[in-house]
Amino acid sequence: MKAEDAYIFRHALLRDAAYQLHMPADRARLHRLALEILEGLLSEPDLDLLALELAEHAQFAQAGERDPALTQRELSYLQRAAAHAARHYQCRRALDICERLCRHPDGGEFRPRAEIEAALQQSNMADWASAAARLERLLSGGSPLSDELSHRARMNLARCCYRLGHFQRLDELAAQILGTASGERRAEATVTLSVPFIERGLRKEGTALLEEGIELARLHGLAELEAEALALRGTLCLEAGDMEQARQWLDEALARQRRLGNGQGEAKALMDLSRLFHTQGDRVAAEKLAAEALSIYERLGLQADIVAASARVAGMIRMQGRYDEAEPLALRGLDVARELGDALGEMSALVNLGGLYKYTGKYPRGEDCYRRALVIGRRLGFPRMMGHVKANFAQLLHFMGKLDEAQREFEEGLALLETSPDRAVQAIQSGRFAALLKQRGEAARAEALMKFAREVLAEVGNTTDLQAIEAAYADVQPPTTA
Repeated sequence: MKAEDAYIFRHALLRDAAYQLHMPADRARLHRLALEILEGLLSEPDLDLLALELAEHAQFAQAGERDPALTQRELSYLQRAAAHAARHYQCRRALDICERLCRHPDGGEFRPRAEIEAALQQSNMADWASAAARLERLLSGGSPLSDELSHRARMNLARCCYRLGHFQRLDELAAQILGTASGERRAEATVTLSVPFIERGLRKEGTALLEEGIELARLHGLAELEAEALALRGTLCLEAGDMEQARQWLDEALARQRRLGNGQGEAKALMDLSRLFHTQGDRVAAEKLAAEALSIYERLGLQADIVAASARVAGMIRMQGRYDEAEPLALRGLDVARELGDALGEMSALVNLGGLYKYTGKYPRGEDCYRRALVIGRRLGFPRMMGHVKANFAQLLHFMGKLDEAQREFEEGLALLETSPDRAVQAIQSGRFAALLKQRGEAARAEALMKFAREVLAEVGNTTDLQAIEAAYADVQPPTTA
């Protein structure tokens, strides 16, 4: 230990010893004096920074005897401390303070709001199950909630149900929310709920909600929400193959999020742009953007987003042949997803690892990853994701020579992908299936699938995947006839 550290440690021990020598009433007076001095000296921003310390001074100033005025100051500072931690993405700290508010014997008035904020922080840490259970208890607890708090609780619960794959409950919540929300609340609801509709193949309903949300966000001046919605619009254009329009909307969304100083929104926009470059076959640009997003998520401590960004970066590295770099990142993403109970994140990480092992010849390990991903996918029920997993698994089975099973998985995977608006993904998997069909002598069907793959990938400008598919198709020899 350095001399300076030893001195500070000794000073702290002496100070604590002196504190313990005081009678409880004298300690309470010291805390009250400290509270009054700090309140008199500090400006508002500094009060927020030290709010938790001020709350503790207010608590200890009561010396076991309740003082209503000090209790109100304690609760007020706890609220400020929680809000300050949340603004700075200190999720664990914000959760701990909110739970302290929930447990406070005089915090009944503040408990519903604190419960909702605590659930939000649990969601930020990808603890979807705990957040959902907390919100269900709040909504079914019998205590009346204001319209605002009911809306917030249902919205947060809907997000949890989406991530957990509880779609029946999600649909119930969506009907309740959209049936009662108006104004700014409806703007938030339509944008947020558009995502699970679109992801489940209900594109028409989801797009209608999104466009309504954009108009309402503009009408009510909700700049962050509008930027988020424009990014979603760009993603829809991307999936429809309109690369120019997609790039325009995604660039606009990124610029707006940066102007607003919204780190989480900026990272999300970078991830969307990464997907665009990936669709066009530019793995280097896609990796760079995803890595930038990952660094923002890590700085903010948003665990669920870290899982998704890690998977994207690992995937881009893998597709460039840098397998030794990709495996540790993919394994890390899998570990974090499991630790957090993020089923969708775990499924994505397993697919990523399956692809890595597929291209490095570790077929049994890849097969195990894909089969585990399929088990999770059946429970969650995402058609698009299941189609993607099945088609990738089918390619591995093709490499392993299990042609009958490979064809079944391709057939089922492409049928599921038909519900997806992402034509580029359909094209890539169709091209891979074409190689199997050519090998099995189904030339006409193979050529039809290759024609579709060539047209779509040329349309979106993805020469990288098109060249890979063409090369694989050319290498396959049809069966010889006797």
